[in-house]
Amino acid sequence: MGCAGYKDMERWAKRVLVFNICLLVCGIFSQIFLVVWDLTSGVQTITGRCVWAGYCLWIGGLVSLLLCIVFLMANLLAYSGITRTSSWDNLHPSTSYRLLYPWLVLYFILNTGILPTGIALVYLWYEASPSTCPEPRPSSGVCQEDILNLWAPLIGVATLLVLLVFLHNWVIILHLAKLLRKKMNPQPFTRIGSRVVLGLEDTSHGEHSGGSSTLSKGSTLVSYIYP
Repeated sequence: MGCAGYKDMERWAKRVLVFNICLLVCGIFSQIFLVVWDLTSGVQTITGRCVWAGYCLWIGGLVSLLLCIVFLMANLLAYSGITRTSSWDNLHPSTSYRLLYPWLVLYFILNTGILPTGIALVYLWYEASPSTCPEPRPSSGVCQEDILNLWAPLIGVATLLVLLVFLHNWVIILHLAKLLRKKMNPQPFTRIGSRVVLGLEDTSHGEHSGGSSTLSKGSTLVSYIYP
C-alpha cells in the first residue's frame, strides 16, 4: 500500500476514533445525569430497595459509566498512538503503534458480545410478555406473537447492521496497526555504492564468521544502516 493509501486509512481511523470519543463523552454525561437524578429525585436511595420494577437505575448507570470511561481511555490511547507515530517530538515513535492494542482487544470483546446480548434481550422480553394478545389492540401492549412476527426481525436486522459497522471500524484499526508496525520497524538494508540492498546483513564482523568478508565497514563503497 502506497503513501496515499496509508494516509487515507489513517484519516479514516482518526475519524472513527473521534466519533467514538464524542459518543462516549455524551454517554458519560448522560449516565452521570441519570445517577444524580435517580438518587436526588426522592424516590430512590442508596440503601433503599430498588423501586423501578425491581431495578436500581443508579447501579446500572454507574456500571455503564465505568464501561464508558474504560472505552474512552482505549480510544484516547489509540488516537495518541496514531498521532505519535508521525510526531517528531515523540522519543519512542517505533513503539507508539502498540497503543492501538488495548482498543483492538476491547472492541473485539464488544463485537463478539453484540449478537449474544441482542438475542438474550429479545428472549427475556419474549418470556416476560403475555402469550396471548388481548383486545383492544394495540393499547393492550406487546405479546409474544408481536415479538416473533415484528420486533424480533427488526431488532435482529438492527443488531446485524450495528455489528457490521463495528467490525468495519475494527478492521480499519487492525490494518492501520499492521501498517504502523511495518512502517516503524523497517528491514535493515545495506548501501553498496549508489545502490541499496534490502535484507543484506553485515557479515564482516559476525560472531560466528570464520573468514574475511569482501564487504568491509571501513570501505568507502559500503555502509550499513539499521533502524
